[in-house]
Formats: sequence, C-alpha cells, structure tokens
Amino acid sequence: FKNYNNDKRNRIFGYSSLNYKFNDWVSAKTKVSIDSYTEVQNERIAIGSVDQSSFSSYTRQSQELNYDFMLNFNKTFDNFSITGIAGANARRNTVESVYGATVGGLVVPDLWAISNSVSPVYVSESLALWGTNSIYASVSFGYKDFWYIDLTDRYDISSTLPEGDNGFNYYSASTSLLLSELDFFKELPVLSFLKLRANYAEVGNDAPVYSLNPTYSKGTNWGSNALFSVNSTLLNPNLLPERTKSFELG
Repeated sequence: FKNYNNDKRNRIFGYSSLNYKFNDWVSAKTKVSIDSYTEVQNERIAIGSVDQSSFSSYTRQSQELNYDFMLNFNKTFDNFSITGIAGANARRNTVESVYGATVGGLVVPDLWAISNSVSPVYVSESLALWGTNSIYASVSFGYKDFWYIDLTDRYDISSTLPEGDNGFNYYSASTSLLLSELDFFKELPVLSFLKLRANYAEVGNDAPVYSLNPTYSKGTNWGSNALFSVNSTLLNPNLLPERTKSFELG
C-alpha cells in the first residue's frame, strides 16, 4: 500500500467565435480556441520492497491554439442545390515537460522527494514547439434530392517537415445516387431507402515534431563528467508527408 502512484491534471479549454451573415445564403465565421492542461504523475517504491526504492515525478504542460476563418454558403435554385465551406486555419502547439527520479534508492523512508536520493538525481527536460498553416474548401452539389457530388481540397504547411518542402495537398471526391427516390423503388413497400455511393479520398499527415535532425540528450553525470548521447534511431532530413489513399463503393 506504500507503493502507490497518483496522477493529477488541471485542464481548461474553450473558444470564442464571431459570426456575420452577409445575406440569406452566405455567412462568415471567425473562431479562436484553446486547449491547455498541466498534469503531474508521481510513482513510489518504498524502502523494504522487492525492487529498489525510488520516487519519480513527471510534469507536463501542453497547449494548443487554433485560429480559424470560414466562409459558408448554402444556395438552392430550381432543381439544384449547392453548399460549401472555404477557410483557413493556423494551429500552434507547445508541450513542455520535466521528469525527475531518484538514483540508487531513497535515503529516508517515506520521504517522497526527488532530493531524497542516494546518488545524484536523474532529470530530463523537453520543450516541443510546432505548428501548421492550412487552407481548405469543401463543396456539395445536389440535383433534385437524387444526385449529389461532393468535393474537398486542403493544403497544409507544417513546421515538422523540411523547410522549403513542407507543403502538401490532399483531396477527395464522391458521388451518390438516392435510388429510393425513383418511382420504381418508391412503389416497393419493403424498401424505404437505397443509395449508391462511390468515393475516392487522399489524406495527408506531417511528421512527429523534431524528426528531421539528430540532437544530443543529456544523461546522468559520471562523477564530475557530463554524459551526452545521440538517439539510436537515424533521422531523415528529407522526410515526405504521409499519404493515405482510399476508394469506397457501396
């Protein structure tokens, strides 16, 4: 019962938005949102346990900011309808963390502090900053509530990809026929809805933060000598964006 862990998180999130309607079929919206939290995780192994006694504490602060601007339109005329969105987004992320742990066991029983360490303590600090700028559009065409065509397009510029080659585009297209709107199917009492749909989509994604160039990590000193090491994974400064392609028919 002495070897217990505890986790605590304080989180705040919300947004502020402003909408403006130009007419009955075009409107604009701006939005600023934040998601921020601080968490603390502590782990304990008491003196007298099978494993060596220890105490560790991990603190992380994370924040994501999003700035959005969107134009919305929705228009119907005769047998046709068109709805769509065009917009831009800027996203900024910050994650800062500190991990500290005792080394060689605890000196005083039940004193849960990193400074209560037999040997010099282990400390690891991390700061990650990254962001993405995007523009996007989506439009849907309809005819007599029977035939629909949907198109989307998005272009992202990411700070986690090589500078000068960090923009990538992805898109989708789909069409659908509501066959149950035809007179022949309306006369079938056992069939209430029938749709034929085909879709092709490409989805892009950037790399995890700091995946391009190797950096040194500071380890625990060997006496008075500082130790640094390089990650055992070789990084690639020419990374390309991830791309997933899919086709659906149903």
